[in-house]
Amino acid sequence: MNTNPYSFLRSKFVNNLESVKSIEKLLQVFRLKKYLRKISILSLVYFFNVTSRCVQIKIAFFNEEYSDDLILRFKDHSVCNSSDKSSLHCKSKQRVEGEFPKGFSSSFHNMALKRKCTKQRDLNSIINSSGQNHSKTQSYQSMEPINWFSGPTDGIFSNFGSFNNQKQNETQCLVLENPSNIISTCGTEKRKRILPKKHLTTYLIFDYSSEFLIRCELFDYHLKLGVDYVTISINDVTKNEVNRHLFSLLLISLRFGYDPALSGLKNEHFLDFVSILTDLSVYSESNALNMLYRYLFSFLLHFEPEFYKNFTLNPYNPFVIRYKQILIPFLDVLFDQIEIISDLSKNELSFHKIDRIKRSNFLYTFEFYKIKIRITPEALNAMKLNSCAQKRDFFKWFLDFYMIKGIRISADDSFYSDCKDPDKASDYLKNINSVLETSIMDSDLFQILVQNHKKTIKLVELERVILSEDNIENIKHFSNLEILIFVSCVIYKYRSFLNNIEIFYPKLRILKLIGFRLSSKFFNVLTFSMLEEIDLSLSNYIGNPRDLLLQEKSNRLMSFKMDGTNFCFKIINFFMKSKFLKRLSIRNADLSYFRNNISFWGCRNSFDFLDLSGSTLGKLFLSFFSQNLKSEVLVLKNLKRRYEALTILNQTSLYLSTKHLRYSEDNLSRNFFYFLRYFCYLESLEILDTSITMSEWQHFDLSHMFRLKSVNLSQNRLSDYNFNMLPLGINLDVLNVSECNLNVGLMSFLCFTKKSDSFKKIDISGNQLSMIDLAILIQFKNLTHLKITLANDVMANYFKEYGALCCENLKSLVFVSTSVEVSIFQFVMLQNSLLKLKFKFCTIYDTGLTRENIFALKFLKKVTFFQTHFHPEVLKILDLFQILKIPLAFH
Repeated sequence: MNTNPYSFLRSKFVNNLESVKSIEKLLQVFRLKKYLRKISILSLVYFFNVTSRCVQIKIAFFNEEYSDDLILRFKDHSVCNSSDKSSLHCKSKQRVEGEFPKGFSSSFHNMALKRKCTKQRDLNSIINSSGQNHSKTQSYQSMEPINWFSGPTDGIFSNFGSFNNQKQNETQCLVLENPSNIISTCGTEKRKRILPKKHLTTYLIFDYSSEFLIRCELFDYHLKLGVDYVTISINDVTKNEVNRHLFSLLLISLRFGYDPALSGLKNEHFLDFVSILTDLSVYSESNALNMLYRYLFSFLLHFEPEFYKNFTLNPYNPFVIRYKQILIPFLDVLFDQIEIISDLSKNELSFHKIDRIKRSNFLYTFEFYKIKIRITPEALNAMKLNSCAQKRDFFKWFLDFYMIKGIRISADDSFYSDCKDPDKASDYLKNINSVLETSIMDSDLFQILVQNHKKTIKLVELERVILSEDNIENIKHFSNLEILIFVSCVIYKYRSFLNNIEIFYPKLRILKLIGFRLSSKFFNVLTFSMLEEIDLSLSNYIGNPRDLLLQEKSNRLMSFKMDGTNFCFKIINFFMKSKFLKRLSIRNADLSYFRNNISFWGCRNSFDFLDLSGSTLGKLFLSFFSQNLKSEVLVLKNLKRRYEALTILNQTSLYLSTKHLRYSEDNLSRNFFYFLRYFCYLESLEILDTSITMSEWQHFDLSHMFRLKSVNLSQNRLSDYNFNMLPLGINLDVLNVSECNLNVGLMSFLCFTKKSDSFKKIDISGNQLSMIDLAILIQFKNLTHLKITLANDVMANYFKEYGALCCENLKSLVFVSTSVEVSIFQFVMLQNSLLKLKFKFCTIYDTGLTRENIFALKFLKKVTFFQTHFHPEVLKILDLFQILKIPLAFH
């Protein structure tokens, strides 16, 4: 058998070929690993650049005595070797028993300065290096990072005494690097050109990033732009005279949260230092800012004599007003459990007790001069229990810098006087809670106010609290009081106090006593008073009518309110005879028991505002109110007897004088619509039919009422047919059809009924809306206020189908009974003109309100939550609104 001589070589070649293929496979694997390694390295580099992104800021300082630029180099944090005693600072806790250390006002600052004993290099020798010709950067060991997000660390601020509520005999060592070493990482960069003389423009250069424990809005703006470097002037940062040295100290405190005393801050620079904090609008997402102000407290107390001297000489000086402004943050760190919220619109400082760890993300520093204090008994109790002599002294000292115009105290921080709408005020009185078992602490707040502000207090408002005898004695000293409001209070010996109220307060203009038993002596005193407004709702007269000596007319009375009361005729007649009476409210009262032989001679029957809702008038009062009655605003809601309301409406005098009519009853009758046609000058109409059938509406066409500017038909069960009869004239600005059981297509009807550019305020909450309804919203060019109920799926489908939805001039947006998720907030963020946002009976989920969405809402001026539920994750980020200086209101 012949064999191929090349078969051996062929088999060897095949074997080698297979080996080569296997080697190529291995090489492919190695190449793939190499590519993956490059990709991973590039990904890490990209991630590092994104997460550690910073902007180099170059600030120009003018007329400085330096020839070199100053570069601040902030090194990364690293763990410090605790065995190296030369570079460590150990702090131990002090024993605290609810008071400051002895000699707080004088020794606290000295104690802080002693902590600089281990400095390795003096700050001034580093920064004042104008004559040195080097740019070498020193490197020093860095500090161990502080976990600012875990709340106040016990033992960090031992010199702040009881501000940390430390336990007795408990110690802790916190390792920190000397701040002078951090400062010493500053290098000086020599100018390349020759500097002929001093007092030139020099620069402070530093890298700003999100790693700063305390941030500022100005620098954040440049960071978000994504630029690598920016040059600005110190005049763009602050209007105060600030040198480069002081600003560098500030930056170190912002970066690491250091005590400025350790960095070399001196007493003479303290006011400028704090003023820059205000100008920069600093904030922190931890409690670092709160702690910084605690560090600065020692400097503040050092300036106490100088403050008193300067403020006493000229309290209206702009310089004085400026430094009054910077005191507010120090008040916020005075009490651990008290949070202070400022309301610039009302000139109020509100004190609230909190149970969580306080993180002053943004300390409001609005410029107040005349302020009102708003507080709860719970907060007063917490302030007294956690106070000591030094804290009370500072609180007194703080109040001395301002003109305190009033004090408002309520059991739950809600006030009857805030209810401007008559319906809301009536509902508030019906649902008013009983007096809580808390009392205003004696000899604290009132004594401080009496000592120094008894001449400036104009307002005292107390609601659902218990007042002791000492409290009343202190209130008596406010001789210039103009407004006094007591709502369901328990007052010690209140009758003797009220019976002499005109003696205590000769300048009193407004008196509101809600839920009191009043005697004849009280009413007899009112005969000689100069009161302009009296509200005695839910109060009763407990004396004999024969003891009333009300022979004269009330001198200046312009407004009288007696909702839910049953006074005798002498009292009612006395107030109704006032020749200046313009507003009269007699809601939910029974006036049917008066005899026919009583005369209304001399009583006014012409008013700016008249409210008889829910009352039973009887023959005597019905006769008076149905003869030549005139009222610009007439409110007749649910009178007990329907014929009484219709009798009042059937007057020519009302047809010619009434501009605003509010009417409601069970099943509106034909007579009402018949009389309604004759109101010639009606500008505002509010109708509520509590029935379901609304059988009479179809017989009357109200579309001819072209003068109407506002129509409120809320809570009626309307249909498309009813809409054809509505008075939707060309002058209509405001339309409220909330909770009217309307289905999809509502907005299309409104759009075709009248010119779409005339509506300014629309309330369509409680109705079903479709994508078409949302699309028509854009047609209302002048819409400024919108109240709406939205479904997330409808909003999301609209974005997919039509894109963005923006109302050009929308200023106020209210969501009612809405589950707020991401699509709802996308709609909010598209409204560029929006100023006020409110959620009522809503549920807010974490998918909707995120950190990114909050920062996207920085254009808002106020956010309100009324009986709204939050996802737990949302509660953790609500403080971010304060960072943006957006006031929050919770109800």
